[in-house]
Amino acid sequence: MRVLPLNAIRAFATVGRLLSFSRAADELSVTPSAVSHQIRLLEDHLGVALLRRKNKHVALTPEGRIYLQEVSEGLTRMARASTTLKAARGQRILRVSVMPSLASLWLVPRIGGFAEAYPDIAIVVGATRELVDFQAGQFDVAIWHGQEPQPGYRFDPLEGNDLFPICSPKLLKGRTPLRAPADLRHHTLLESSDDLYVGGPNPGWQIWLQAAGVPHITSKRLMSFSPRHLMHRAVLEGLGVGLSRTLLVADALAKGQLVCPFGPVMSLTSSYSLVCPETIAEHEEVAVFREWLLHQARTTSERLKILPKGSK
Repeated sequence: MRVLPLNAIRAFATVGRLLSFSRAADELSVTPSAVSHQIRLLEDHLGVALLRRKNKHVALTPEGRIYLQEVSEGLTRMARASTTLKAARGQRILRVSVMPSLASLWLVPRIGGFAEAYPDIAIVVGATRELVDFQAGQFDVAIWHGQEPQPGYRFDPLEGNDLFPICSPKLLKGRTPLRAPADLRHHTLLESSDDLYVGGPNPGWQIWLQAAGVPHITSKRLMSFSPRHLMHRAVLEGLGVGLSRTLLVADALAKGQLVCPFGPVMSLTSSYSLVCPETIAEHEEVAVFREWLLHQARTTSERLKILPKGSK
């Protein structure tokens, strides 16, 4: 098997991105002729033309466009892996998988506190919609929602998982102010289709409206967002009223960016859990992260004031 010409692949990825031999040469600190030589070497290796050269213009062939996308992703992963390894020299590495919305709205704003408290532990956070295959070795711990405990894995539930409506404060005023659940008939109800990666019961507007005693209210228009943090953004923009959970909306409520206009606040039977293989559950980096994470969830839940004073 012929050795893969990595320098030639790097040269091609640079030319393909810039569509210029001279600019690629400047970026790579080599001569344009050296870049041209590397491209010819790669095309000979693959047996296919990747670039079209006409006068001073460069264009990707159809095969070149496909190959550029693939090798660019590979080079990005290699760069990230190298950066992580360099940054973690002398450190232990803890790799955490978390659902996108929980990562964006709750974990990331707090993770700096963990890094300051444990500077000898390097944190790698990956936001993914799929359940982690721990056997693949990509992650050490994961935060899942609604999954049943499984043999060989430790599950630690996080506190704080109520369901309630959220809206921009400006919707409490105006021509059709939100004062009671019946007022929702005048507003857009925003949905979030998280079912693909949320386990356990995942009630939406239909169940909440039944609990509120107004089951026949319908939305002015359909607007649905996934992941859920996109729905949060739409609520912040005043596009309508959404349903959210304690941990996801705690910071926005505390800052007054969003409000819960009225109840009911529904306690969910499913919850977020920190999950890891039992074989590493007591490793120091895993144990201290578990203690820190559970404390953060408990503190968030205890400090949160969901309903404004006088609401029901």
